Amino acid sequence: MLYPTFFTIQKEEKAIVCDHLFLFLHLFYFDPETF
Repeated sequence: MLYPTFFTIQKEEKAIVCDHLFLFLHLFYFDPETF
C-alpha cells in the first residue's frame, strides 16, 4: 500500500518542479528587467 502513495507524491513533486521551472523561464525570457 505504500508504493502507490510514494509514486503519487513523486509525480506531484515533479509537477511542482516543472511548474517552477516554467515560471522561472517565463520570467527570465519575457521580463529580463527583473534580473
